[in-house]
Amino acid sequence: TPKGKPQVTFDLDAVQKLIDKIGDANWDQSHAALAALEQIIYNQSDNLENLKQIESMIQPLIAPESSLQVKDFACKQLSLFATELSVPALARLLNDSRTEPMARNVLEHIPGSLVDSVLLVQLEKTQPGPDRVGVITSLGNRRSSISVEQLSQIAIGFDKSSALAAIAALGKIA
Repeated sequence: TPKGKPQVTFDLDAVQKLIDKIGDANWDQSHAALAALEQIIYNQSDNLENLKQIESMIQPLIAPESSLQVKDFACKQLSLFATELSVPALARLLNDSRTEPMARNVLEHIPGSLVDSVLLVQLEKTQPGPDRVGVITSLGNRRSSISVEQLSQIAIGFDKSSALAAIAALGKIA
């Protein structure tokens, strides 16, 4: 294990119990479970197989019926280790302006063209405004070469905030 990181056993049942508690409990009563899950994720940060299991188990926390606070917590954790497994659930969060920024934050960290495709679909659906600027910014942060054509069109469009974001994104991609 890395320096300063103790060898910790991985108890899948304990992780599931914490996730269930986080999903079911009153937000004010689940802080101990939040801290415990954060610690487990930290302890497993070098074990990709265990992180994949945790990622799969966290999916219900970003489901539509979860509270906004639970979704926010889950997205913060997923931003550390999420893979394409989480993309479909995160894509659903893009359709709500309250959860769109937290979903984009996770998506920006997931490698692969699937995320670029999801963001491009979202770009087509999003009206001018903060959410659209956010999607454009995420495409730039990902240096998404497949978005250049769409971003170029937006850069010469009439919506000033989207155009400026598109120009900045294209600058990151170039």
